[in-house]
Amino acid sequence: MRRTIFEPEHESYREVVREFVNRHLASQLERHRQEHSIDRQTWRRAGEFGLLGFFVPERYGGGGATDFRFNVVQGAELSRLSYGYASAFGINTDIVAPYLLELTTDEQKQRWLPSFASGETIVSIVIIEPGGGSDVLGIRTIATRDGSGWILNGAKTFITNGSSVF
Repeated sequence: MRRTIFEPEHESYREVVREFVNRHLASQLERHRQEHSIDRQTWRRAGEFGLLGFFVPERYGGGGATDFRFNVVQGAELSRLSYGYASAFGINTDIVAPYLLELTTDEQKQRWLPSFASGETIVSIVIIEPGGGSDVLGIRTIATRDGSGWILNGAKTFITNGSSVF
């Protein structure tokens, strides 16, 4: 199908994502499915290909993109192999990246964005609770400061990318 919304830079990025899928995901698909996890080496390779931090400013090790069409391209190419990959990588680009870019201090950006973009730090989201689903307004889990750390109290049902973190 001929697409008219994409510019040449999006099509170039499509080729990068497709190369990553063919070289590093296709041969690992069954193992990742069996383990219910994407291994750390694959996350790092995704970072090397620029798939994790394309919205991260260049000064923090990212691609500096500002155009959501890159997300569309990435999701489409990953979905060609497995929607599971599109979902796992989409957590990075569509959910966590905006939080890190918009809700953190400069110090936190310096600390987290380079390793986020490189794949060294694997991120996850923890929303769904027993009996509450994904209603973020109804979340009952609480965090209480305890000295220099935090105590978390609550229960979660699913942790997207959680098994990839450890």
